[in-house]
Amino acid sequence: MTSWQRDTKRDMFTYRYIELTTNLVEAILTDNEEDMIKYKQWLSMVNGTNPDGITIDNNASVLAEITPEQDSKINIIAMKDEGNFVAEFKTPVFQATINLIYDFEKYDIVAASVMEFSGDMMIALSWSEQMLTKIDEMRIA
Repeated sequence: MTSWQRDTKRDMFTYRYIELTTNLVEAILTDNEEDMIKYKQWLSMVNGTNPDGITIDNNASVLAEITPEQDSKINIIAMKDEGNFVAEFKTPVFQATINLIYDFEKYDIVAASVMEFSGDMMIALSWSEQMLTKIDEMRIA
């Protein structure tokens, strides 16, 4: 893995995509009580704490598949540890995978990292700004 120090574009990318991932997780779960209930039920089943005694073997569950524009896709994936998410951003010109650990009680990020990036950094930065604007508009409406 290459160093992320002293590279303004990479630093900007890191911060912007962590912000984008956080906004998506919040929009999906904290803004939607029904989805939060489903998420909590899934966590109970996958971690074996379901009161019905039902357990499942899945270590991950896709919370949302978003197609913000043609040929672009965002997957928000819940991991079996509470608050742990992976966001996959796929477009024709870049791909990125972000890991986020989020504390729902504090509404704050515990940890986050860029797991993978390939493609055009400048287009990825511009694209993220457009997505953040769309999410803000969606949450306000």
